[in-house]
Amino acid sequence: MGIYRVEKGGRAPAGLATGDRVVTGGGTYEITGVGENGRYTSRLVNKQQTIHNYSGGYDSRSGIPGVSSQTTERLSRLESGYTPSSAVRAAQSYLAGVQGSKPGAYESKWGAALDDLYDKITNRDKFKYDVYDDPMYQQYKMQYQNLGRTAMMDTMGQAAALTGGYGSSYGQSVGQQTYDAYLQSLNDVVPELYGQAYQQYQDEGTQMLNQWSLLNDREQQNYNKYRDQMSDYFNELSLAQSAAQAAEQDDYNRWAAERSYWLQKQQDEQSYYAAAQKAASGSGGGKSSGSGDDSTWTEFGSGLSKTMFDNMLYALKQNAAKGDAQTVDQIMSKYESKLSRKQWNTVAGILNNHGYTLPKY
Repeated sequence: MGIYRVEKGGRAPAGLATGDRVVTGGGTYEITGVGENGRYTSRLVNKQQTIHNYSGGYDSRSGIPGVSSQTTERLSRLESGYTPSSAVRAAQSYLAGVQGSKPGAYESKWGAALDDLYDKITNRDKFKYDVYDDPMYQQYKMQYQNLGRTAMMDTMGQAAALTGGYGSSYGQSVGQQTYDAYLQSLNDVVPELYGQAYQQYQDEGTQMLNQWSLLNDREQQNYNKYRDQMSDYFNELSLAQSAAQAAEQDDYNRWAAERSYWLQKQQDEQSYYAAAQKAASGSGGGKSSGSGDDSTWTEFGSGLSKTMFDNMLYALKQNAAKGDAQTVDQIMSKYESKLSRKQWNTVAGILNNHGYTLPKY
């Protein structure tokens, strides 16, 4: 708990906390609550202890004359530099997680098989046909030889029957001709065998091409799946980067705006303090404290005209009800030295209903 001296204009120093006490010309008040806008609620705890008889020391609000400890504390925190909020850190953590989930390099499942087939297709020997190496030809040859020998024996038998059962050169000649005729027929099947061998060569090539095409289709499907994964990754990465950048920018803007606000508040408090000091030093001493008035508390003028006073009261009521302490302070700074005692007490009654601690005389 601190104890503070009331400021010029009857205001409690800014930046106080619940439990702090303020010594005024009308007694000592204790802060019972602090609103979000800095307004206080208070209660009178010692009517007899005033700035006229209090001999104890006052706590200092800040190292800068006229600047409240609240303003000093806030600026000290803000001037230490921008610190990312938990929301920004969460966005950055998510971005790091996305970056760490990037798919690795593409790995082909069928690349080696495709390369092997491609080499076999492109380096395949040209078609060659050797009838004597053709097993089908050898089968035909044996068949035709057997048929030729059978036909030759039949022919020779028939010739022998014509000659009374005796062999003759004619029978042998006719039999050999029959045999040779069958062997000549064997040559007639060679083109057919050649065509069959060539067709088999073509079919084998077609089969290799079909197999390569099938593997290549599977390879393309697998690669397209990989490309889809990469596309999804980059889309998610872009969204995460945008979200992190937006969160950081918004957070920084809030920090900069708050810093600007408290810098301006510091300047306003310093300006008000300097003006109050100047007004106090140029007052010529004010009224005597023996009369019950306190020139260090406030000064009273001859009074405002009724129209001006009514307008001022209306403005004070409106802004005090809204909690606009800054505007209330500006109005008081402008008119407080011109108020009569009666006008002052009227103003104090109104503002004290809104959390101020102005004394009445």
